[in-house]
Amino acid sequence: MKKLHIIVSLTLVVLSIILFIQLKEANKKIEIHKATELAIFRGAIHDYTNDLSFIGESLLAYRDDFTIEENELYNQLLSSYSLRINRIGTRLIYIKHVNPTDSFIYEGYIHFIENLLSDEEFIIYTEVQKHEIGSILKKYGMEISNQFSGQIDYEDETKMKFLLEIISNMNEEISKVLNEA
Repeated sequence: MKKLHIIVSLTLVVLSIILFIQLKEANKKIEIHKATELAIFRGAIHDYTNDLSFIGESLLAYRDDFTIEENELYNQLLSSYSLRINRIGTRLIYIKHVNPTDSFIYEGYIHFIENLLSDEEFIIYTEVQKHEIGSILKKYGMEISNQFSGQIDYEDETKMKFLLEIISNMNEEISKVLNEA
């Protein structure tokens, strides 16, 4: 009977050690996974702010007196920016299983710019309107970049709300310009 207690005790100790080691390994994997997702998120926001500046510059370069060929090239450029914004959304959706808000960020906030650029009616807006929108995009792109400079964490609700507020304000300003048409 004594041998049985010793064997059972040793078995429990060995199993406890094995489980403890597995738990530590699982925690390491979770931390690596979270770090990867955070890097994806930060990269997406960084790319978004850069794209806002590029799009803003492109809109500021628009002229009503473009030739047909120049207009076609210009519209292709805007279409390529729309695809870039879509890819950013794809990256955010990729990590939504950990943080469902990230999908909402794209659909509720970032998608607005993608829709704007891919909308066929965007072509009819005037040079002045496109310049105004370009200025707005540059201004808010710089604001996001200055406020966060790669240090945003999707688990920090205060910073996330602030980021979403900035993007929402940008979208509202652009909507006002579009509604003036």
